[in-house]
Amino acid sequence: MALFDLAARALRGAVTRDPRLAGTVISSLDNYIPSHYKANDPVTRAVLDVTHEAPKMFSGVLDTMLPTSRALKATHNITPTQQQTVQTRIDELQRLESGTPEEQAAVVKQYAGLNPVARAAAKMRGVDIPEENFTPNRLRSIMQGNVEYADIAAVQTGGKRAPPSEQVVERTFLQGQKPYTPDNYRVALAEQNKKIKGKDNRATEEELNFFANHAGQVWESGKGTPFSQATNATFGIRHPHGGPGASTHWQGFYKNNELLNPIAEAFGELKNTLKRGVFENTAQMRQFLEGKTVKKKNSNGSTEEVPLLSLLKGEDETGLYFSTSYLSPVKTDGGVNLLFKIKKDGKGLFLISDEHNFVEKWPIIGPYLEKALGRSLNTTPIVPFDLKQLKQMQTGGTERASVKMDLPVGGEFASWDQGFKTFVNAVPDSEELKLQRAIAGIRGAGVAGAGALGYSLFGDNK
Repeated sequence: MALFDLAARALRGAVTRDPRLAGTVISSLDNYIPSHYKANDPVTRAVLDVTHEAPKMFSGVLDTMLPTSRALKATHNITPTQQQTVQTRIDELQRLESGTPEEQAAVVKQYAGLNPVARAAAKMRGVDIPEENFTPNRLRSIMQGNVEYADIAAVQTGGKRAPPSEQVVERTFLQGQKPYTPDNYRVALAEQNKKIKGKDNRATEEELNFFANHAGQVWESGKGTPFSQATNATFGIRHPHGGPGASTHWQGFYKNNELLNPIAEAFGELKNTLKRGVFENTAQMRQFLEGKTVKKKNSNGSTEEVPLLSLLKGEDETGLYFSTSYLSPVKTDGGVNLLFKIKKDGKGLFLISDEHNFVEKWPIIGPYLEKALGRSLNTTPIVPFDLKQLKQMQTGGTERASVKMDLPVGGEFASWDQGFKTFVNAVPDSEELKLQRAIAGIRGAGVAGAGALGYSLFGDNK
């Protein structure tokens, strides 16, 4: 970079707001707070937000000021705060896999429990936070979410480049962030639908339309504008494998879908009473499902029994569509939407969708910050399944369905750990770093000059 050019760009940068830094503070925040969604009590969640995010907020402010941080953001669309978050978890992973028993226990306790302040708040309100089984792959899943968060945050806050983490991001998404329109989204689903093995397992044109329209109407009955009407929105299609640990989406469909059990019971009753394994029509399906209930959490976090058919979203000649949701352990995911179709013969299709929202859970200021962000929808492709291949497993008194299945796309994942290291080892472009240091120097000189002028005008000149 020629000296004159450097000076000109630095001067221009010193007096203008760099659009590449828009949303840097927001994008620096962590997207995983241990036990956040296990703490249904809103006060405990708020305490978790404050105690967990406050240091990241401070670091995010520094990211907008320090030349090295600004250069890294301009070069790779990531921040040192994001890198440090992932590096901390790399260190924790190493202790979890090869540390002493005491070190392993400390990592497990950190992620399975609450920080001391939040635990005290929960105890005062009589809130019990159950612990969970925590594994190395669960921690890799959290790191994957951190890297993915950086990628999506960059798009939502005006960035154009993806972070240097191809082994993670490209394995997470079959199709990265693209401009959203209802037509673009449907075409992308159709492209992935063609890759499903076996023509009979693929979605029909009518089914494609139903799934595409449902994902675009996430906010239709809630606050805000339906996604299909959003402007400057993006979408991405995730790999149905998701990644290591709890972000494996096809597993999430079975583990978090309480609707499958009563539907499976209806097929069992059909076989026992009418000696057949296929319903004659959808009217007969509804007849066998009448009176069945499922457990659902309400807005207060308590569980209640609701009629299964109250979750029916539509039907056609071949089957019924149901919609439900479940909480992801990743804070920015929040409630994950699930739509599936069960056909008369027990085969079906499902799609998991989620609108990434980084600040909706922040107390007071969240709704205002939310308006400053672009909107981003992420979904799986439409995935086939067969209800009759499910095995009922008794777990803690609750029946859950699990199955091994062939997914629309396969292949081994690249090294996740190498992808995380690539992310944290990224450095800013040297020329960009020179520019940002020059901008910082001009601004610093301006502040110092203004201070000297003010002192000479209003200071003690005796």
